[in-house]
Amino acid sequence: MTETQITETAPKKEEKKPSTPSWVLDPKEGTFLGRTAASWAKILVFYFFYYSFLALLFFGCIQLIGWRIERVNDGEFPMINSRLDEPGLTVYPHNTIIDDENNEKLDYTFGNMKKVKSPTPTQTTMKEENEFIVSQYQRRIINPALAKCSKKDPIATSAKKMSNLITKNLEKGTPIVALKINRVHNWVPVPVRSASETLKAALDANKAKFLKNVVYFTCEETKAKYGEDGKLNLKHVEFYNPKSCGLRAKTKNLGCIPASHYKTKSNNPRFTGHNPFTAQPVENAREWGDAYTPGCWPFAYASVVSVDKSLPVAVKCQIHLENVNSAIDNPANYGWVKFGFQGKDVNQR
Repeated sequence: MTETQITETAPKKEEKKPSTPSWVLDPKEGTFLGRTAASWAKILVFYFFYYSFLALLFFGCIQLIGWRIERVNDGEFPMINSRLDEPGLTVYPHNTIIDDENNEKLDYTFGNMKKVKSPTPTQTTMKEENEFIVSQYQRRIINPALAKCSKKDPIATSAKKMSNLITKNLEKGTPIVALKINRVHNWVPVPVRSASETLKAALDANKAKFLKNVVYFTCEETKAKYGEDGKLNLKHVEFYNPKSCGLRAKTKNLGCIPASHYKTKSNNPRFTGHNPFTAQPVENAREWGDAYTPGCWPFAYASVVSVDKSLPVAVKCQIHLENVNSAIDNPANYGWVKFGFQGKDVNQR
């Protein structure tokens, strides 16, 4: 065997593999994770300024919102209008007393309780129930209006007149209801441009003319959930109307509020919001039925006159506005309400 053959057949020495993969650290190229030191310096400087800008943008927007809140109405109310597209119609005292579907039936007692010399336990309970009903009118409608409205404000005038009727009408068996559109920040009503068939029929029945810039309410009887099938029990709903809305002081199944009552004297929306960030806690604990945020807000009120006071009577009312959907019996519409009453004679044993 020659020397050349011995050299060719000699085993080759294996090269040592680096302990760190080249894609992590490459000493020959001078890279770490595929980038040189200069490349890393450039990318880190870029992202430092990029994310610093995003942080400043975020906190700047939050601060800007805070400044705008502080600058509006001396920091009392926020600029944000509302989370609601449109308000809904509510009926009192049902909304704070009955917890069932559509306020079906509110039980009350009629008759002069003062003439009962020796009341039975049942009559005493009847009296207490009536007193509780009266308190709900006071807490949700009357007290906020008298506290927040000026004495000459027509809303305060309506509150005083309604307050004088509540107990008397319960005793007579013609209970009062108050219809009130929910408050929405910076919201004002847009009156209908023409009368619908329902509104026109109510206007004709009361020998009244349609007026623009008026918020109209109409009511009609509906089937009472707990009443007899096919038996009607409503004579009419008698509204007590404020001045300057084109109707008589008392009308049947038709009520009105001037659209101007929803604005201040300076023609701004009457309710401009409530800022939860700057609100001060109330001195006294809020009791059942109290308004969450008392305010001076318009309402219509009427008495429900039934044929038989001791039988259930059910009523549907709607508000007529361009910016509130009020098709009756449509659950997706908020501009109508259904409610009912049933009276008990205090002298019935």
